[in-house]
Amino acid sequence: MNQTEILRSYQHFYENIIPKARCSPIWNEKNITGAFMWASFCEQIYDKYSEDTEIVANLDEGIHQLTSSHTGMSFCFKNLKQSNAFLCQSFLQNPNIQKNFLQDIVLKIKPSELDFDKVSLEVYELDTLCLELLQSLKFITFQDSDESIYIEIKAELLLDFLKDAIIHLSTEKQYESQLSFVLDTLCNSQESLAILLHVLASDADCEIVSEIQDFALNWMLLKLLDEKIGSLAHFLWKQPPLKLRKIARKFSPFSSYYVDGLTQCASSLSPEYENLTKCWKNSGKPECKAALIAHFCNGYKDWHLVSKIYI
Repeated sequence: MNQTEILRSYQHFYENIIPKARCSPIWNEKNITGAFMWASFCEQIYDKYSEDTEIVANLDEGIHQLTSSHTGMSFCFKNLKQSNAFLCQSFLQNPNIQKNFLQDIVLKIKPSELDFDKVSLEVYELDTLCLELLQSLKFITFQDSDESIYIEIKAELLLDFLKDAIIHLSTEKQYESQLSFVLDTLCNSQESLAILLHVLASDADCEIVSEIQDFALNWMLLKLLDEKIGSLAHFLWKQPPLKLRKIARKFSPFSSYYVDGLTQCASSLSPEYENLTKCWKNSGKPECKAALIAHFCNGYKDWHLVSKIYI
């Protein structure tokens, strides 16, 4: 087996199998078993060539280029040895696969050097710690303060916690898997989403904060895209317009989502004239209408939303 064939096999594993393992709903016992066979094959490649320094050096360069462009992380030849564990972590991130179902398959096929309990613990550990942190903060109260201050303090504490936790992760692959689990869990409630919005709005004082923000944005958009943003009662329109505008300036995907949402909501508002004065009519609640108009008005002052939306 030459180096080109090895890299093609590795490429198939990282470009096709791993992404599907994380999110595809179409997984059964046969397909999962086949995926672990590919992972075991990658580990066999490691066992066969790990003593050949010349081949390892050449493969290191090829694998590094491949994984950095398709996973956003830097891998090398020695990571082949952990292919089964990496695949198992990817399956554990998939909300469509039950943990018990996956565990039964792993126990049946027994992939080499795979400790399912250890891998599961690594995946869920940071997720659990973050939930415990947020739960403990529920008991913090502030007299004569509005909820926004409470959200901001929780967001800053969460961001500091994530920075410290991620710095101490023992392997690079743990960074992606654990942070994915944390953000997936935090996107399941409106309060947590509000906290994540403030995390996005925070100034990035280091590279790791920027990476956390990028992860948070991707998971939040995945969550929000499942909801009807055209509703005036949508979670987004309850958030401070200035904060959303700041996030939109920093992240173009969020900017597109925000503008599209305002465009959809514009159809539920229509102008009419009463005593020669322009006003708005709407079948929804007055507070929902007022919140949405606040987003329009704030966007008009020093952003170009109005150029894309006909009012």
